[in-house]
Amino acid sequence: MIEVEKNFDLKAGDKERLIQDAKLISKKSFADIYYDTDDFRLTTKDYWLRQREGKWELKVPFGEAIQKKATDQYYELEDESEIRKTIGANWDLIRPFAKIITTRESYQKGEFHLDFDEMDFGFKTFEAEIMVADEKDVPEAEGKIMAFASEHGIASAPGAGKVIVYIKRNNPVHYQALLKAGVVRAIGRPIPILPPPYIFLGPLLIGIGVNIIYPLSIFSMGLRWRLLIFILLMATGASILYWAVKTLLRSKVDPRFKPVGVVVTEGPFAFTRNPMYVGFTLFYLSLTVAFNTLWTVFFLPIIFYTLHYGVILREEKYLEETLGEEYIKYKARVRRWL
Repeated sequence: MIEVEKNFDLKAGDKERLIQDAKLISKKSFADIYYDTDDFRLTTKDYWLRQREGKWELKVPFGEAIQKKATDQYYELEDESEIRKTIGANWDLIRPFAKIITTRESYQKGEFHLDFDEMDFGFKTFEAEIMVADEKDVPEAEGKIMAFASEHGIASAPGAGKVIVYIKRNNPVHYQALLKAGVVRAIGRPIPILPPPYIFLGPLLIGIGVNIIYPLSIFSMGLRWRLLIFILLMATGASILYWAVKTLLRSKVDPRFKPVGVVVTEGPFAFTRNPMYVGFTLFYLSLTVAFNTLWTVFFLPIIFYTLHYGVILREEKYLEETLGEEYIKYKARVRRWL
């Protein structure tokens, strides 16, 4: 049989909605011990070997790389001789790397198997699963799971499995190996206090508005010179911003606040860790010059304080946790600004 499954993060009220008209199958607790070699030969191939209550089980991936799939898809092997044969020579090298105790509530809702898990290390997750016998039925099952998630309002909250979260929290080296191998999607995302464009836009509009009522010029130069400086600053800012976004997209990184799986060191990121914020700053200064207002300059300390503590430090903390040593080395090599 092939397991087609997807984890989701739930918010208050989701569980009650999901289990409406569902049949409770069981409530139980069990211990899983997960195994791999010291150099992660199994998990970096997306092979998940465990003992559950003393019985060996192995999940073997099916289908395309995980980044191309909306769900996780595995063959599950339970015969020990078959598992040993699949693992091969690595069997003699395996060591336990995690012991997780799970308390699970399982429900059946039509063809969907629903598991609500709470782990002993303080993590909860929900998994929807369909079992299929034939490979040709996998795409249909995947579509059904995503439709089920949309119907119940959880499609926008994909989650991670318990083992991945355990590894991320307890073994950064192992987690980095999984990221580099393309086995896992990056977990979580940085949450800014405000989207950075708004941090610049709000003070800019307020400053321009105040200047209309109480004019306070910053330059005595003529309009021609101000227009020239405006064009130079705006063009430079737009070029840096375009270069940064293009570089991120080429590296398959979403420029919005989404999970990140790689350190981007090319293009403008070779000179500054925050080229987009440099671009936004040049935009802000260009409009300050265009409107010739000192009021917007007064807001710059507030902008940089909010950007530093409300956005940049949060991003850096997330990237250090997610990308580990590779990002820390990049951070030591490249300046935060210029």
